[in-house]
Amino acid sequence: MEINKAIRDIMKSKGMSLSSMGKSLRKVDKKSGLTSSLSGNDVSARLNNSNMTFDKAVEMLNILGYEIVLQEKRQGGRRSDQIVIDQFSVNG
Repeated sequence: MEINKAIRDIMKSKGMSLSSMGKSLRKVDKKSGLTSSLSGNDVSARLNNSNMTFDKAVEMLNILGYEIVLQEKRQGGRRSDQIVIDQFSVNG
């Protein structure tokens, strides 16, 4: 599963809207240095970007109460609450 779809699925399961996620995320204005919330459209654009940065994914997962864990591949089944990310483009 791609990281964007996993985050979207987790948001849906937790009942979190795009605007709620946006209120938890911050962006910095490069000119003024001031911070503000992201809009729901900003969050949607982030989730639709197939090349989301690692930092942005971690930021969103942290808000959702999730973490990224690396482990050696193993044979057999996984717990039902585990999600395997098999596609992730790292930019940041």
